[in-house]
Amino acid sequence: MRYEGKWDTLGFDYLEIAGSSETPDMAFISWLAGREQASVEEAAHFLNQTEQVTQTLLIRLVEQGALVETREHGQALYHLHFVARRRRQATSDIWRSLDEPGEVATHKREAAQRMNRGMRLKRMKELVQGEYARSWLGLSPLLLIFLLVEWLLVNKLESFSQVLSFVGIVAVAVTAGVFPVLLLWASRRKGEYVPGFALPFLAHPAVSGSIYLVAVSILFLHGLFIWQNPFQRVVAILVGVVILGVTYLMVRQGAFARRVVIEVRQDLAEGGSSTFMVTDTGRAATQARVELGYAGGERVFQAASGVIPEFPDLCSAIFHVPGIKAQELRVWLHRVTAEGQPEHLPALVKVSLGKDIWEYHIDGTGKQFVFPLKDFVKKEHLDSPGKASQLEVEVQLVARTT
Repeated sequence: MRYEGKWDTLGFDYLEIAGSSETPDMAFISWLAGREQASVEEAAHFLNQTEQVTQTLLIRLVEQGALVETREHGQALYHLHFVARRRRQATSDIWRSLDEPGEVATHKREAAQRMNRGMRLKRMKELVQGEYARSWLGLSPLLLIFLLVEWLLVNKLESFSQVLSFVGIVAVAVTAGVFPVLLLWASRRKGEYVPGFALPFLAHPAVSGSIYLVAVSILFLHGLFIWQNPFQRVVAILVGVVILGVTYLMVRQGAFARRVVIEVRQDLAEGGSSTFMVTDTGRAATQARVELGYAGGERVFQAASGVIPEFPDLCSAIFHVPGIKAQELRVWLHRVTAEGQPEHLPALVKVSLGKDIWEYHIDGTGKQFVFPLKDFVKKEHLDSPGKASQLEVEVQLVARTT
C-alpha cells in the first residue's frame, strides 16, 4: 500500500479496507482491527518477519496516523486509530436554498402559478372547441336579438318601425353596399376562373368606389346627424369604423393585388379531361402560349385554356404570358380523383421574368404556391422602359423530373 501527497493524521478510515486491494499492510491492519492491541513480538509473528523489520513498519504506520503507540510496563503496544466520521459537504445550492427560504418559496409559487394558468387555458380551449360551446355559439344571434328586444321594451322603444329602421340601415349598408364591392374587387383582380357572364363596368373604380363610399357614408350620417338615440349612434359609428379598418387591413395584406393564375388540372373521373387555364387579373390571358412537352415531342397552344392530351405521359408544361401587370403569381397543380376528391400534384416550378430565374419544389402537401411579382415587374420596367414584361413558368411533374 503506497500513499502519495500529504498524510492525513486524523486516523484510519476502516472503509478503506473494503475498497483497497489486498496488500501486506492491509492484511496486518485487518488482523490488528480484530484485536484490542498487539506488541512488536505478536506483530512480527503474524507478519513472519524479524522484530526489527516489524518495528520499522509499525513506526511508519504510527507516523501515518493509522496506529497509536502506548506503553504498559515498559512494553510498546500498538492499536488502530480509527478516524472520526466526517460530515458530508453540502453543495452551494443547498446552502443557498437553506439561507434564502423566501426566494425558493417565491420560485415554487411562480412555477405553480404558471402551471395553473396553462391548465386553465387548456381547459378553456377544450371548452370553446367542444360541441357544447358550438351549440351556444349558434344560438348567440337569437340571444342577442332577445336581449335587444328586452332592452327596447324596458326603455319603451318597442316600435317595430324603429327596430326595422335601425337594423335595416346597418345591415343593408354592410351586406348590400360594402361586402359585395370588396368581394368584386378581389375576384376581378385575382380570380381563378372567368365567369361566363360578367358586367365589366361594375368593377370600374368609379362605379364600385361610389357604391362603397355611399354605403359607408350612410352609416356615418345616421350615427353623427340623423339618429338621436345614443345607442344607435354609437353602433352606426362603430360599424363604420370597423368597416374602414377591415378594408385597410385587406389592402395591406394584398387582398386586392392583381394575380396571374396558372392551373394544371388532371381529371381521373371516367370521361373526364385534363385541362390547363391561364388567367391574368381575373381575365383570360388570350395572348398566352403553352408548350406541352412529351417524350416524343411537344405540342404548342396559343390560348388561355385547353385540353391536355395524354396527361400521364406529360413531362413538362411551359407557359409564356406576355405584357403582365400582375403583382402575384399562383401556380395551381391538382388532380380530381374518380371519387371527386381534389389532390395536389408535386412538381418542380421554374419562374423566369426578364433575366431572373427562380426554382421551387411543390411537395403536394396542399400549401398554396403564390409568388410575389410586384418588385420584379417594377424592376423590369425600370431596366427596360416601354418593353412589356414577359413571364415564363415551366412546370415539371415530379414523376418526370430528372
